[in-house]
Amino acid sequence: MNTSLRIISFNCKNIKTCGPVLHKLFIKNDIILIQEHWLFQAQIHLIGELHSQINYAAKGVDINDPLLPISMPRGYGGVAVIWKNEIDHLVRPIQDGSEKIQAVEIQGKAGDRLLLISVYMPAKGSKNHQIEYHDCVDQLYELYQKYRDSHTIVIGGDMNEDLNNPISNKRNQYLLDFIRETQLAYNNSSKTFVNSMGQEASEIDYFLHNIKEGEYLKKTVLQNLPENTSDHHPIKLSIDFEYSLQPMKQKDNKPGITKVKWEKVDKEWYEVILRENISSIKHKLVTGDIPIGENILKICEIMKSAAITSSSNKAIFKAKPKLKVWTNEIKTATSNSRSKYKIWRDNGKPSEVENLHLQEKKKAKRHLRKTIRIEQAKQRNKEKELIMETKTKDMKLFHKLVRNNRKKGTDTITELSANGNDYKGEENVVKAFQDHFRKLATFSLQDKIDLPYHNMVEEDIEILDELARNRNVTAVSTHCRRNNQDNKIHK
Repeated sequence: MNTSLRIISFNCKNIKTCGPVLHKLFIKNDIILIQEHWLFQAQIHLIGELHSQINYAAKGVDINDPLLPISMPRGYGGVAVIWKNEIDHLVRPIQDGSEKIQAVEIQGKAGDRLLLISVYMPAKGSKNHQIEYHDCVDQLYELYQKYRDSHTIVIGGDMNEDLNNPISNKRNQYLLDFIRETQLAYNNSSKTFVNSMGQEASEIDYFLHNIKEGEYLKKTVLQNLPENTSDHHPIKLSIDFEYSLQPMKQKDNKPGITKVKWEKVDKEWYEVILRENISSIKHKLVTGDIPIGENILKICEIMKSAAITSSSNKAIFKAKPKLKVWTNEIKTATSNSRSKYKIWRDNGKPSEVENLHLQEKKKAKRHLRKTIRIEQAKQRNKEKELIMETKTKDMKLFHKLVRNNRKKGTDTITELSANGNDYKGEENVVKAFQDHFRKLATFSLQDKIDLPYHNMVEEDIEILDELARNRNVTAVSTHCRRNNQDNKIHK
């Protein structure tokens, strides 16, 4: 029985690019309220491909008038609620609200029910933004009136208004009036939105709820997420809520499926086996002692057994992916790790920390992982060196290597060379980018120039000048150019 529910609200600005950060958030959280997933209704199924252990309820901006897959522009807007499979039996999607609101109901212990709402309030980009904003708040008010007596209510999302701002406007005031009238609680923590200059600008992401004091932890802003590509920081709310997890499905221990490779079957042997087995039941088949249905099943079993026996087949098992790097060092470390594991297993698998066999097993395993990481790093360095060498020798091979490298899809950049300096580590790389682009954006009179290149350009100018003089090329006067342009216009 779980007693705490951990909820995240996140304006992800295109969920297709947020796979790594969602994986990280789901490690220690149960539910994520998503805003601006940028998927149309025909693309909503892509949410399920982000993680193998999730389920979801979502709306695209075109839910009331779906677009055809062949005529989709760049995505925008959209809301979703994503939860772990282990609470799937407790969650029921609710279709109330427009395309800016997605609600779900969660069934707790002893009849407790929780209403979770993910909302993306209208921004100020459209002419009718104020009317749209008021309409969205009114929809939230209707949901509150409908479920306040039977449910605990939590509204999370991008409100597109800073409730810390002392300068009030009609949108801000309308939202505050709604909060006061419904007596929903919220708390200010720190800024959640980053502007285009990379500065923490405002706090526009909130949780509004009617949970009793002492039954929840105040909102926290998750700012230290290197995988986050959005201009919003995720926010987190933990509440006291008792619920039961769905029992984990037992692993399928059935043997692997045997696949017959017919091209490798010994046809003559197959024929002999069939003849011997069918001759043994031939009399019963002729006399009709066995029903027709059993006859067919018996013959199928004989054919299957003959095919398996006469083919050089192997059972197909669900094996784990093998290492793409294999060296003598990894082979030696693997052999050592296996021998230490065998010794630990033969001694009864002791679990005491001070046990010598357990310590040696762990040490051998750590050494194996370290060796694999070292060899993988060596391979990556070799690939980089090969790319740089082929850049000047074989451009076709160079582009092929670059394409192959891009297919690997690394999540983060760990090394960067900029302004003559090498930077390693995620924090240093981010700082290098900031310094580089800040320098590009700062105006300066550069005294130092590339002299060889400058001299080469001067040479080209002199050659062109000499060629022009030898051919008696006459300069075109401004008056002639103007007359020619006038003639073209009149034509």
